[in-house]
Amino acid sequence: MLNRASHLFFIFCVLLYGFGLFASETQGTTNLSQWNPDKVKEMSLKGDWGFYWKKLLDPEKVQKGEIPEGEWRPSHGVWSGKRGSKGHASYLMKVEGLRPGKYVLGKTYIYNSFKIFVISPQKIQKVFDIGDVSTKKKEDAPFIDYLAGHFSVGEGPFYILVQVSNYSFRNGGIFGFFTLTSKNKFDKD
Repeated sequence: MLNRASHLFFIFCVLLYGFGLFASETQGTTNLSQWNPDKVKEMSLKGDWGFYWKKLLDPEKVQKGEIPEGEWRPSHGVWSGKRGSKGHASYLMKVEGLRPGKYVLGKTYIYNSFKIFVISPQKIQKVFDIGDVSTKKKEDAPFIDYLAGHFSVGEGPFYILVQVSNYSFRNGGIFGFFTLTSKNKFDKD
């Protein structure tokens, strides 16, 4: 029975991947070339994110390819444990294979101060600027929000950079997973 169930689960996963419901990834890069936003409404950005504790990466340096060593996490997520819940960090993911167009980044909860940038070789787009992201407790102004913001991309890879600070809530970071939706599909819903 277990053998049959595991075979069925494997076939299910292969079919989902074939229909473009999972993003393929390598360390720090997510490939969305299999996703057809006209057929599949949204794509989760659960994948390998670079995590930079106590660093707020500069979008202009990321655009130039000046990216420091970070640790890799299976999702952006919250920080805690040895780090505690207070502090600041950056999360970074490289996205390849997304067809040019207008998209909406959303479907997650951020309950800290945060900025989100979409960075391509041609431009830096600030998708969100909520609260006051800071390296110091007195300057942090947190906010709780269920977010959705739009951006556009052309040909080629781009980065999603999230800067977060938390000196007020019990967890720092991002709760849930970002999703991408085409702006047309988002507007119709």
